[in-house]
Amino acid sequence: MVVFGDVTGFRRVYTCHINKATVVSNHADVLRRLIDAPVSRTWLAARLTSPDMPSPIRESMTPFNGVHALAPGHRLSLGRNVARTGRYWVPPAATNPCAQGAPILADELRTAVAGRMRASASPTSVQLSGGMDSTTLSCLAGEALSDRSRLLLVTSASSSPANDDLMWALRVGKHLAPAKHVVLDAQRTPLFFDDLPTAIGGMDEPPPFAAASARVRHLAELLADRGVRLHLNGQGGDEVLLPPLAYLRHTLRRRPRLGWRHLRGHAALRDFSLTQLLRAVVSLPSYPRWLWRAARSLRTEAGAEYDAVGWEAQPLLPQWASGDAERLVRSAILDIAPAPLAEHSTHATLVRIRSTAYRSSLYRDALMAHGVPAEFPYFDRSVVEAALSVVPWDRVDPWQPKPLLRTAVADTVPAPLLARRTKAHYNDDIYRGWSTNQHRAIELFDQSLLAELGLVNEDVLRGCLRSFKPSGLAPGFLSDTIACEVWLRSLAPPFARQEVNHEHI
Repeated sequence: MVVFGDVTGFRRVYTCHINKATVVSNHADVLRRLIDAPVSRTWLAARLTSPDMPSPIRESMTPFNGVHALAPGHRLSLGRNVARTGRYWVPPAATNPCAQGAPILADELRTAVAGRMRASASPTSVQLSGGMDSTTLSCLAGEALSDRSRLLLVTSASSSPANDDLMWALRVGKHLAPAKHVVLDAQRTPLFFDDLPTAIGGMDEPPPFAAASARVRHLAELLADRGVRLHLNGQGGDEVLLPPLAYLRHTLRRRPRLGWRHLRGHAALRDFSLTQLLRAVVSLPSYPRWLWRAARSLRTEAGAEYDAVGWEAQPLLPQWASGDAERLVRSAILDIAPAPLAEHSTHATLVRIRSTAYRSSLYRDALMAHGVPAEFPYFDRSVVEAALSVVPWDRVDPWQPKPLLRTAVADTVPAPLLARRTKAHYNDDIYRGWSTNQHRAIELFDQSLLAELGLVNEDVLRGCLRSFKPSGLAPGFLSDTIACEVWLRSLAPPFARQEVNHEHI
């Protein structure tokens, strides 16, 4: 028997061993329960890093000792008392210009959406933020339906007047009439940090949306009440369609004049020093050297320009992480010492895609727990390959958002809906929820399980929780730590004390 993992990690494959048998599942939590596996302190320490855990640990470890993950793009061959893994997928060479690659991408996205809708009972919903990715899925869903009244668009409004998502989402809803458009009013939607420490059970790992669990449940219940049997989500669009700034190095070598134009554009767009950005591009170390530096700089930020063009985002531990947590993460990175997934630009792209795919799969599971099947077309292999086959300097432009997608869907999405040049965030809603629920978060860390595992300093953490405000700590550090604590509480004891004796450095 041969089991294939997908190319992004959105549909993961896990294994464990019982006697001489290899047991396979698409959920790590199932195998954990089967073999009573303890939590890995090393993995959990790495999960505290922001903006994401180091990819070598993510690719080679799972949250549970004794449970193993098949790397994306790999297959598992099972025979009599034998299990072998091997790589079956490599990313395509980026050789197509936008004019050649855009029609291919359009066809693959159209097939991905229409095929799912044909295979699913109605009604269908789309999570419409108002951004280009969700707008494209909404228009393709409307195109696939002979009766648009069967389509439900769902938009979560922000409490911030500076957030223009709703304005753009309303324009899409008007274009797709008579599709139904439900707007979740910010004043009636649960706040961030509501219902702590309630967890969405059965998660394979700490979900990144733990601080918004009440909001996710609210959406899932609304969709379930309306009988939705297919929910489309545009997560992954940014990562699949846009290369990170690592592409600048390749572009400067292949197309110097264009590369210099892009370099100046990105420096202006991100308020970077042009000199520092150029220096970061030309002085990039090898992947092993970059990993070595990252492992030894878990508490020291690199310059923004250097981080933007690196092999992947530099992992940083929060100030409340213990010295033991730092040692565990550092040792794991240096011990694993993997080879890059591809050349620099493609490696950086794949790491971003996989990171988002892992997180999105947890969101899918949370909706499915309420009986709502969710699909994320941007993670389809055919869509990923169509995007990656286009030369990176045609996939991104400092002066135009998502040029490849705009070209691909120009005949499907009306030009006024593609004119958006802004991108909203929900930090205001996070701080609004925090102002109401700060006490819940502080109480969450009474007798903290993370502290019991020796991974956080409770005194430092409590001080940071009390002083958290918009002008201070990045929200990601806080939400990731809360996610880990809530998730640990959802697991059956006595995992914590059992695990403390497993990993000492």
